[in-house]
Amino acid sequence: MSEILKQDFERIAENLPPHIGNLSGQSVLITGVRGLIGSYLAHLLSWMNDNVLAKRCHIRAIDNGSASGTQLLADDISLYQFDICEDTRTWSYYRTPDFIFHAASIASPKYYKQYPMETLRVNTDG
Repeated sequence: MSEILKQDFERIAENLPPHIGNLSGQSVLITGVRGLIGSYLAHLLSWMNDNVLAKRCHIRAIDNGSASGTQLLADDISLYQFDICEDTRTWSYYRTPDFIFHAASIASPKYYKQYPMETLRVNTDG
């Protein structure tokens, strides 16, 4: 992990509300984990598992593989690759998570314009 991310996460941890402990021992699902926000959140939760939470949360991550990001995920993150709009397994195949962070989206204005319905669909149906 880069020193910048470590410092960022330490600063975040200093300002976390007391109820963040509710994540302790829970299952968390992050959609869009290869994108900017999803990957940052996944790395933050992984860091929190080692430094903040009393009991590790189980991090599950979904991505359809369309994001340009290829950053590696931490070892404690289970990655499933499929499209949350197309694959009916999404919420029934995997154990229902305690918390969901929906970060899946088309993230480029160029592609918003080119794929307007797909952009809306992932944010409403996904």
